[in-house]
Amino acid sequence: MLPEKKPSLLCPEKTQYTINLATGIFTYGTGIALTALLPTLPSNKIIVLLAMAAFFLFICHRKPLCFLLASVLIGNIVGILHGKNMQYRQLPDLLQATTSHLTGTITGIPSQLNDLRRFSMTLLECDGKPLPGSVKLTWHQGKLIKPGERWNMTVRLRRPHNYACEGAFDKEAWAARSGIIAFGYVLDGTLLYKDINHPQRLSQFRYRLYQWIKQNTSDNSSGVLSALLIGEKSGLPPALWQAFVTTGTAHLIIISGLHIGFIAMLAYGLIILSGRYGLLPLSFLSCPVHRLASLFALILATGYAFMAGFGIPVQRALMMLTIGLSGSFTGTRPASTTQLAVAYGTVLTFDPLAITSAGFWYSFWIVTLLLYSFCGRIAVTRPRFKRYLMPQWVAFCAITPLLLMNDQATSLLSPLINLVAIPFFSLLLVPLLLIAALLYLFFPALGTALLLIPDALTQGLVTLFSYITDYCDILSFQYGLTLPAAICAAIGVAFLLSPSPLRLRKLCFFFFLPALLPKLIIPEKNTAHVTLFDVGQGLAIFIQTRQHSLLYDTGDRFSEYNSVADQVILPWLIRQHIHTLDRIIISHDDKDHAGGLNTLKTYHPDTPVFSGTLISGHSGHITLLKGGEQWSWDGVSFEVVSAGGNHASHPEKTKNNDRSCVLRITANNGSFLLTGDISWRTEHALIKQEKILPSRYLLAPHHGSRGSLSTKLLEATKPEVVLFSCGYYNRFRHPASETIRRVKNHNAIPWNTANDGTLSFTIGSGDEGKVIGYRHVQQRYWWHP
Repeated sequence: MLPEKKPSLLCPEKTQYTINLATGIFTYGTGIALTALLPTLPSNKIIVLLAMAAFFLFICHRKPLCFLLASVLIGNIVGILHGKNMQYRQLPDLLQATTSHLTGTITGIPSQLNDLRRFSMTLLECDGKPLPGSVKLTWHQGKLIKPGERWNMTVRLRRPHNYACEGAFDKEAWAARSGIIAFGYVLDGTLLYKDINHPQRLSQFRYRLYQWIKQNTSDNSSGVLSALLIGEKSGLPPALWQAFVTTGTAHLIIISGLHIGFIAMLAYGLIILSGRYGLLPLSFLSCPVHRLASLFALILATGYAFMAGFGIPVQRALMMLTIGLSGSFTGTRPASTTQLAVAYGTVLTFDPLAITSAGFWYSFWIVTLLLYSFCGRIAVTRPRFKRYLMPQWVAFCAITPLLLMNDQATSLLSPLINLVAIPFFSLLLVPLLLIAALLYLFFPALGTALLLIPDALTQGLVTLFSYITDYCDILSFQYGLTLPAAICAAIGVAFLLSPSPLRLRKLCFFFFLPALLPKLIIPEKNTAHVTLFDVGQGLAIFIQTRQHSLLYDTGDRFSEYNSVADQVILPWLIRQHIHTLDRIIISHDDKDHAGGLNTLKTYHPDTPVFSGTLISGHSGHITLLKGGEQWSWDGVSFEVVSAGGNHASHPEKTKNNDRSCVLRITANNGSFLLTGDISWRTEHALIKQEKILPSRYLLAPHHGSRGSLSTKLLEATKPEVVLFSCGYYNRFRHPASETIRRVKNHNAIPWNTANDGTLSFTIGSGDEGKVIGYRHVQQRYWWHP
């Protein structure tokens, strides 16, 4: 029996002051979260003013409003100071895109895809000077590397830089959360010695388990089991990951708070049962069994959390678990809402940018709605099946707006699938895997033999998922939500799950309206809206008229399952609620222009493809374009100026870049010339043939290389705006400095996706010459210039 509860700061039900304290922790965390909305960080003078205001309000804490405002201001100060420290620790400008000699220790678990190795280094020294943080490196055909090894490498580094486009993953925020100050690639490396310091022993231990799983299980099973045991998802096949996403069970592959809670529950129950049946020397230990069970559960959960990489959902679960189990020692019983508030404030204190992680929102929002739906409600007798299904229904309702906001599909079958999958993973697969891992440390043969059971169970699960994913696809929906629409939908979900006596459930429909009836941006007749995507060193342009759409080039491809189309183009199309494409035009057969074609055809199989050349690696039908072809959509004219090298006397001898499709778009008095990768030779040939006309907007040929965008082309087109599609500090050094100089000498305004992000403008409207850069309108203080 638990001792009588005593007053505690963690028990808000005791006094009015502790109610203010729990609420204050929540408002303090909210103050930290609000700093993520800042485009730039304020000066030190503003920080001092905030501190003075917080102190003045705090001494008036007898008034609840003053106490809460002071908590918000303190949170603002913590978030701002964290941001300034992050900016101070960034990679020096002198090391950007230059060859450097880097000495560091391998940390984490290195991964390998074909002949490309990826790994992290910490405890860095660059040319003899210490560097804070860590770097993420790739090494083509590199040597074998292991955690804890100290290497001296010749590298080229650059700061983290994400694709600045609506719907794209914020890589710079992820790097800031992970302490990564640079990405780069290795030119050469030499092993110095093995570092045996304590921080790397954890990485070495995790790497040992990773190798054990990889060597003793099948390919599909090894990826799943590695993700469950040590949080390493790099070995998970993309097709299998997509199956988990489709069935709504991806959260089970990630080390989530659910696994931590079940592991603690099993550990607690094991000690309680052992004590009840006399298997523990309780008299010798002089410790109540419930305290011993709490301590054992906490130790096991903490060990699992460290082994799994300590992600945000794990931090939240472990913090709530620690506060909850502390009641066995303090004689208190902290409220669940207090546990959640303390976890919220603690996670944000150590990582203010956690607010930018989807895992943060998934974890805290689902737990919040579960507590809202089941804590403090009058018990209602329901059939057993409904009692099991109700938590799945609540979790499904909670996560759906978040999934849609992150451009992911959700299936109506996922609650039923999770009803079986959650106990399968948390009560069977994960405990068996942990037991096998513990046995492996002391009895390797026995642990390896037991590993065969999780391996067989996982293979059976993969086979089952291969049958049910088709049904999930039929009953799934993918619907891009903006942040305001997602917030309204979340409020609607809260009303939907409210107690029936309040009669608020009917109001949920009104909060779902912004999601169900989104505001669509449709160009007016005789105008065309153009979006030049930030796709790094490549090209992808979307042109939309009132009733038609065209995609010119599809960006680069990095592997069979990874392309710019997956990361940028498709998420953007979902956000814009564009479900069909009328035409795809590939300028020419270069990977940085045609790399995403196969991915796009998977989602848009009926869209016809046109190109200036044949496309290698594409088995579908391609219609070859010819110079002089024209068509009109909604009052907007499209003309193929050149394609396939038809401007030359011997097209078959023309280089691939010069065979690019050159397209001119005209709407009212505005025009846009898309030039692909043509060189100055083709530019001069087309000018000589009088095929180049003045264009207000000009796409710089070949990403603005030194041998393109000649003076003659600038004189012939007389552009007001010149657009460059380039990678951030790319190895080709595009655009060339002399090319930029020529543009400025002709009084044209240069825009570069590497610096300005995704560019958008409208041809034929009253705002001719106006270009909107995504990095300017959606600026974040952690984005690098």
